[in-house]
Amino acid sequence: MNPRYARLRPEMSVDEAITYLRRQARERLETIYYVYVLDTEQRLLGVVSFRDLFSAPPEKTVRDIMRTDVVTAHVEMDQEALSRLFAETDFLAIPVVDAERHVKGIVTVDDIVDVVQEEATEDIQKIGGMEALDAPYLEVGFWAMVRKRAGWLAILFVGEMLTATAMATSSTRSPAPSCWRCSCR
Repeated sequence: MNPRYARLRPEMSVDEAITYLRRQARERLETIYYVYVLDTEQRLLGVVSFRDLFSAPPEKTVRDIMRTDVVTAHVEMDQEALSRLFAETDFLAIPVVDAERHVKGIVTVDDIVDVVQEEATEDIQKIGGMEALDAPYLEVGFWAMVRKRAGWLAILFVGEMLTATAMATSSTRSPAPSCWRCSCR
C-alpha cells in the first residue's frame, strides 16, 4: 500500500483541480490514473479518472463529475482477496479504507502482481511436499532446507518401507503361475 496518491476536494472547479494535480505530480505520486475525492477529514467521497477530469468543462466542480460508487479495499483485507478484487474489476489502483472510510493509501496492480507471485510460489512449494521457503530457493542454506523438508522426507521413507514390505509378503504367498503352453507348473 502506498500512502501517496492524488486527491482533491469536491468543491474545487475542474480548472483548479488540474492546477492542483500538477503540483501533486511533482511530489512523485504513485499513480495518477485515478484521483480520489476526499472531505476535510480524509474520508472517501468519490473518484474521478483523469480522462473525465480533462474532458470536463473548466467551470464544473469536481463533485459534479466524480463517481460515488467507488470500489474499495478494507485495511484488513487479505492479500489474496485483494488480488481477486483486482481481477474482477480490472482497475489499476484501488483505495484502502478503514471502517470510517478514511483513506489510508492505494494499492496498485503492480503491487498485486508481486503478491500473486509470492502466493503462487508458496502454494507450489506446499504442493511439492515441503514447507514454504521464506527466501528464493538458491539463497536458502543447507540446514534450513533440511529443516523444511525433513518431516516430509521421513514420512515418505516410512511409507516406502511399508509398501516394499507389503509387496514382498504378498509375492511369497501367491502360487506360481501356470505355463500357458502346457499344463506344467
